Amino acid sequence: MIAEKKIVALIPARSGSKGLPKKNIIDFLGKPLLAWSIEAAKHSQYVDLVILSTDSQEIADIGLRYGAEAPFLRPQDISQDTSSSMELIKHAVEYIEKAYSEKFDILVLLEPTSPLRTSIDIDLALEKLIEVENAKSLVSLGKVELQHATIQVGISNEGFVTLPLSTELLKHKKRQDLPENFFLDGSLYISYIHELLRHETFVHNKTVAFQMPKWKTIEIDDVYDYEMALCLARKFLL
Repeated sequence: MIAEKKIVALIPARSGSKGLPKKNIIDFLGKPLLAWSIEAAKHSQYVDLVILSTDSQEIADIGLRYGAEAPFLRPQDISQDTSSSMELIKHAVEYIEKAYSEKFDILVLLEPTSPLRTSIDIDLALEKLIEVENAKSLVSLGKVELQHATIQVGISNEGFVTLPLSTELLKHKKRQDLPENFFLDGSLYISYIHELLRHETFVHNKTVAFQMPKWKTIEIDDVYDYEMALCLARKFLL
């Protein structure tokens, strides 16, 4: 709890994964990948309840072993490649409202694919959400550096580089001189629950930014990401 607000952390972990088979339970430094997000939530000083949303009994059993509650299996119709995060969030919120006697005010969505995010990040983000006047949600961001939008080009059907409207942008510039751009790194999505259900997104004009350090912004979608994340975790987390 923070500022009299009850906090629920929701960890989505469906069984299907094309880029990296069994991604959510793949070994990551001796623990299933999703265990890192569960333990980050459990070690938060503000999170009151940690719920795992999964369509797999195997994943549910692993989640229970690491301290999450897994009171339901997610229906198959909202566990597909095409299913949206809002579908699983609405399902989980509706279940929590019926099954738990307590009212929860804030939801923290923790994707297992961001294992470098820690309980300290969660707590600092919750503090920022509470402290910033008129903030209704918060998302974590990474700073765009080498792949900055102003130096991106396309490829035509003939295989030629397609230039932006102004080729002035492509003249050599030092990285420090480029305007600051950021991307949603996937580590943290936090919102007041009633605002999340109203907007059906974490990102709107009352969303506050929470910048993550570069090494924490990697999101595991394939083998390359996995190996990179392992290297970073060995260096910075162990």
